[in-house]
Amino acid sequence: MSFSFYRLLFAVLSALLLPACSSQTQHPMHVPATAVSQLQAFKTQAKFDADSMYTGAWPAEIRPVLNAVLNQSADAFIRITAAQPTQEQYLQALAAGLAQIDADELDTEDRERVATKYQELMDIVGLPSSEGQLNKFVYGDFLGGLVSESNLPKQ
Repeated sequence: MSFSFYRLLFAVLSALLLPACSSQTQHPMHVPATAVSQLQAFKTQAKFDADSMYTGAWPAEIRPVLNAVLNQSADAFIRITAAQPTQEQYLQALAAGLAQIDADELDTEDRERVATKYQELMDIVGLPSSEGQLNKFVYGDFLGGLVSESNLPKQ
């Protein structure tokens, strides 16, 4: 059996089982008072330029595109924060942002940088987990699903 068969099987099983396992419960969040100002500051950063630990997104033309997507996500987080925020709303905004980026077009270092920047957004608002979304973005559906926090044994 080929890798693509297992990938298809995983996708089908996920589509069938996840809705049955998810609940409609909303999880309200208490967001730090400084969150909006921190999100605004996040938007001013050049997120994909080279620094001492990162060579910068390549090709360089992709940098403003990736910055724009992250800034749109920061705007979505700001809108959510201004209302009655829930974990589910932040997770939906995270998913919408990641969906705008074709992970297959980025190398591993750039995918990791995207995930790191989304983690910064999550930290600002106090979102404890991406529910495996960042792992799947960086490592793909199959491997990301295997290493997802939700699949780890409970301690």
